[in-house]
Amino acid sequence: MENEQTEPTEEDKKPPIFRSWGHFYVFVLVLHTLLITLFYWFTHAYA
Repeated sequence: MENEQTEPTEEDKKPPIFRSWGHFYVFVLVLHTLLITLFYWFTHAYA
């Protein structure tokens, strides 16, 4: 039994939703910034 490993194709390397991984990383950073801002605002509004 030989383990045949092939290189991932360009199709396999693409993220599932966005056009590139860079767009995905930007989305994650923006989402985290939004959540931190909302939590900060809630903390000060209901303190």
